[in-house]
Amino acid sequence: MHMKKIILAVVAVFGGLLGVGNTEAYTVNMTPVYDAPQFAVLKITEFQPEAFAMNGMEVTVFFEGQDGSPVTHTWGALAGSLAGVSGSDWSLSLPEHQDTFTALWTLESTSAKIQKIVFDALKGETVFDTSHLKNKNGKPIMGTPGSMQGWTFSQVGLSGYAGDYTVTYSGAVYRTHLNGNSRHDYPVIGDVYRYLTIDFSSPFAPDTSGAPAMLTFRADTDKAIVPVPEPTTLLLFFTGLAGLAAMGRRRS
Repeated sequence: MHMKKIILAVVAVFGGLLGVGNTEAYTVNMTPVYDAPQFAVLKITEFQPEAFAMNGMEVTVFFEGQDGSPVTHTWGALAGSLAGVSGSDWSLSLPEHQDTFTALWTLESTSAKIQKIVFDALKGETVFDTSHLKNKNGKPIMGTPGSMQGWTFSQVGLSGYAGDYTVTYSGAVYRTHLNGNSRHDYPVIGDVYRYLTIDFSSPFAPDTSGAPAMLTFRADTDKAIVPVPEPTTLLLFFTGLAGLAAMGRRRS
């Protein structure tokens, strides 16, 4: 059995024995996966990347009282050998050199009132890898080629916050293979996604005790190669720019 699957099985068993997390605090939704392709990757290059490998991923945070105006941060190095994003009174992080399959994500707020967080993984050539797929006999399957077994979002700890929240995966990703002028698209399987959204029922912020609000969770990611525009697409783009430039010269 592959090491990633062994770790998944061991953690699942001990998590059940220890009663880790409050399973009533959150729900996880998978958006419907349609036959039509959504977002493509050439291949999964690493199914157990370290946290720093997600550099470039965009994390958009919505705060209460900002009229819905989001603030987008880029995943990168933080102090204390951590990787993630942060503000003056909140942070979201992972140990920099631990892999995303076994390490725990930590969201902490000392005074910020966070309403929603949206991850755009493909901005960092990354995808979220879930573990919900099973074959007709009820046994887990690997899903998208190269992705191996994943983790669907799983809460491990929650303190200083009394509300609940909804986790949604969206933007299903499919595999494609480019060979010269030919292209083969594999079907959307529904185990890897571009976006992960955490939507809190009430602002994620410290409760009356004054202690920081803290959420720890697991959410597996994989590294992927994202296709660049095909030469014909680039040619049309630059032809269009040339046409616009010519029109500008005629008007001047």
